[in-house]
Amino acid sequence: MRISRKYFTLLELLLAISIMVIVFAVVSLSFRTVVISWRNMGRNTEWMRQRLKLSYFADNYLRNITDMTWDDPANDNLADYVFEGTNESLFACSRGRSSSVYSPGLNYFLLKLSERGELLICTSTGVFFPEQLEDELLLAEARAIREEILATGVESLALQYGVFENDGIEWYDEWEPSSYENVLPAAILMKIVWQNGEEDIFLRRINGAQEFMRASIQKKEP
Repeated sequence: MRISRKYFTLLELLLAISIMVIVFAVVSLSFRTVVISWRNMGRNTEWMRQRLKLSYFADNYLRNITDMTWDDPANDNLADYVFEGTNESLFACSRGRSSSVYSPGLNYFLLKLSERGELLICTSTGVFFPEQLEDELLLAEARAIREEILATGVESLALQYGVFENDGIEWYDEWEPSSYENVLPAAILMKIVWQNGEEDIFLRRINGAQEFMRASIQKKEP
């Protein structure tokens, strides 16, 4: 008995290869779309996480800033305020929650932007001063200071300090308590420009909030 063998023709092989290429291209495109979507979801998750962290900082630190003084032995023990506000950094004392009746729940903090585009907050339950962070010997004498990254990918940080003046809110790029009639500003505005060009603004009222609210109401009235 003679068995007939059937071979693929060149046309059939080319057609099969073409179909395989098309299927592979579709699968590759679908996989690439899934990968891009996954990466975008990761970036969006990080985007939300950083903004929630900044919002938490604004609510729990900026909003609760309190007037605090310290005695400077080098200045004949004259009381000075724990507050140094510039356009690029902020050093202040914030009153937070405490689990101990013996602790006032004070947090001294310094907000600044590093050269790597990281928004940093240095905190301590004991008073420290910004210059201690720049000197290793002074840093060793300072109380335990914890450094935390609030956000990455930050292009610039701009802080402004608002006070009720001339029937409205006046904003200043720097604030020294001894230079103004009010010890602390009524509100702090924190503007963050990200490296991708996006901007976020966090505005919180602090001590003097009632004065700030009255000014806002007056500006809205015709």
